[in-house]
Amino acid sequence: MVQRPEVLSGQTHEVMTGCGLLKITVNQLNDEPFEIFLTLGKNGVCGRAVTGTIGKQVSRQLRYRVPLEEITKDLEDVECKSANGHNKSCIDAIGQILRKYVKQLQEVA
Repeated sequence: MVQRPEVLSGQTHEVMTGCGLLKITVNQLNDEPFEIFLTLGKNGVCGRAVTGTIGKQVSRQLRYRVPLEEITKDLEDVECKSANGHNKSCIDAIGQILRKYVKQLQEVA
């Protein structure tokens, strides 16, 4: 597992989901995603617990160098009853944001 340095740089993306505004912060190490933090506004304890857990699990996968493409595939197209016109669920929204990083990495390679 790659240890977290004291300071990382990142970007925060805001995505409107069927459950409310989801803020996805992606911190990078050596120009690759290293960890994510998720904040779901005004959705109650359960929604925050789910997104918090997903954030921790994705971050752990990234630190163990699981390919970003594989992580993204697992998250994309997950549907829930709160889907809106932009994404199928909060999980799908996370996958869509990570897909942008996959494309950036492919362009560099």
